[in-house]
Amino acid sequence: LQARPVGWAAVYDEDFFLDRDRAVEFLNLWGESPLAQRYRLNLQTNPCSLLRQGMPDVAIFELIDRVKPMVQLGGESFHPAMLARWRKRHSAPQLEAVLDALEATRQDYTVFQILTDYESTIDELRENVRLLCSAAKRFARMRIASTPYMIPLKDTEIWQRLTYGGRALSVDASFCPELPIPRINHFTDHETPQPDWMDRRVADLADRVDEQLQWALYPERRQAAIETVEKLVRQ
Repeated sequence: LQARPVGWAAVYDEDFFLDRDRAVEFLNLWGESPLAQRYRLNLQTNPCSLLRQGMPDVAIFELIDRVKPMVQLGGESFHPAMLARWRKRHSAPQLEAVLDALEATRQDYTVFQILTDYESTIDELRENVRLLCSAAKRFARMRIASTPYMIPLKDTEIWQRLTYGGRALSVDASFCPELPIPRINHFTDHETPQPDWMDRRVADLADRVDEQLQWALYPERRQAAIETVEKLVRQ
């Protein structure tokens, strides 16, 4: 496909692989279709849907190897604490096992990464980025799609307080009544360039790291971006 100007055919179903039989049937039909010569598939999923009894699903990866879709994987983080807070069903070792299997298909793929959330400290952010850079060196075909910070989960105390209490968080993550903020009326109100409810040092570093990681979506610029990010977190 690299030798031809092909288009994209995107499947917007993050649970596509959860119905394993449907996924197998679809990929088999796609591989036999003339469309496969004109388009490259784009599939979004999560690591768990590519596992079978805790290990990469051999049959699924054989089809991925044959059909060569762009797999966009919701890996979220290589940091165990981040995965736990976001209640992800996969572990960091399982994520790495899936990436090993994707590497074996000899194609590029994308992994989504969360840099910070409402509980991130500066030390955790540095370790999160360090783990990401280490993984990027190991998984040479991995494109990185980073998000600098995530809004609080809806059923957490901080989301409730920000939404209904109209209060900001101080940098030590305790509520500070003397710092009122406008009531959150829409989810985008959580997404300021540097959220008022975060430690400013964390938000600043996340912004600078994300500015460089945007280039890690492109294979030809990925290595330089990773090297720059490593210098940022060591400063």
